[in-house]
Amino acid sequence: MSRWHSLPFSFFLSLRYFRPKRNYVFLITILSIIGVVLGVTTVIAVVAIMTGYDVKMRETILGFEPHLTIRQRRPVDDWPEVLAKVRANPDVIDAAPFTFGQLILDVDRQLRAVSVQGLDPKPGPILERMKQLVRKGQGEGEFDLSGDTVVIGRALAEKMGIKLGDMVILHSLANGRQLLDAQKTGKTPENLIVPAELTVAGIFDSGRYTYDIQMIFIPLQVGQTLYGLQGGVHGLFAQVKDPYRANEVRDVLRESIPPPLEVYSWTEQNRAKFEFIASNRMLIYILVFMIIIVAAFSVMSTMITVTSQKRREIGIMKAVGAGMDQIVHVFLGQGLAVGAIGSLAGLLLALVVLSWREPLRKLIAQVSHQEVFSAKIYEFYDVPAKLAATDLLVICGGAFLACAFSALLPAYLAARLDAARALRNETAA
Repeated sequence: MSRWHSLPFSFFLSLRYFRPKRNYVFLITILSIIGVVLGVTTVIAVVAIMTGYDVKMRETILGFEPHLTIRQRRPVDDWPEVLAKVRANPDVIDAAPFTFGQLILDVDRQLRAVSVQGLDPKPGPILERMKQLVRKGQGEGEFDLSGDTVVIGRALAEKMGIKLGDMVILHSLANGRQLLDAQKTGKTPENLIVPAELTVAGIFDSGRYTYDIQMIFIPLQVGQTLYGLQGGVHGLFAQVKDPYRANEVRDVLRESIPPPLEVYSWTEQNRAKFEFIASNRMLIYILVFMIIIVAAFSVMSTMITVTSQKRREIGIMKAVGAGMDQIVHVFLGQGLAVGAIGSLAGLLLALVVLSWREPLRKLIAQVSHQEVFSAKIYEFYDVPAKLAATDLLVICGGAFLACAFSALLPAYLAARLDAARALRNETAA
């Protein structure tokens, strides 16, 4: 007992009141702690997933899309001159021409409209970055565009049953108008674009469903033929040293490249996507944080119940000379204990949930018989998550402070009780 008596008065009573007892007050206290735990866990998990979604979106965009794109409404015929100007910029480490548009993919008479990008097969940083797409995840083969080859996405390959080495056919959409005019006039169509028969050299895995189900890559010359460009291209790609300074390089290039050519950065082309993620993240942050506020009100309800039950003890403490601040500290300590235990336990539970998020997602899908976090909707095959130290500090600190403030009012009201009235009412009861 000497060990307990050596503790400060307020702290000693807080520990004594907080010890388990078989009554409804202890049950209410446990429920309050559980409320804080669930609130903190939910907020951390949701914010971590939203942060991870934003980070992975940027990583996949930087790993797939070019840092800068130079294009105009019509094909670019003088692209070698423009390419020389772009490569002259000291912040540009590589630049290359490209073709891009919609073609019809024919696989064993399965027809599907796809986005087709023609790339220069010459070695360089841009091509090396694209080669990484088939070297990670579930990619297969090589990103080889040196001949009559094609590289397709993982989701598209699975959907259409395409394997490495298969032959696929690409049909040009430009033939449609000529065939229609020939049918009307009865004349033989001219300058028809012959479909290209290509061998699947690689299957890439960008990590993002939208890319993998829609995009395919072909050699630049094949693209020029299928789009009827006659040596022209649709634009130029550029890769810069620091992708997060792409806007600065874009502004410099705009001064040296005349209209109607326009230069666009990767952040500019994906601005709507990033703004949508940021606004959703903030909205979810605010809405889910309300759970902690509800848990704080539960703590306040618990503290009001505790102070009502301890009226006699409060009267005795005041009768023997306990100060107002000492009584406040007794009950405030209980609120702080609930906040500390709830925040710490919530943090640990959130770490467990995030570590096992994929098995949990699959389990929920099996139980509900519905796909959870479908890649067709959320774009990624797994659930991304990233814990930021700032978020953890704000969430856990906010929960702790919310519990502290919720306990402060009941503690202050308890400290203001009149000793004689508290003892008299307790005796009468």
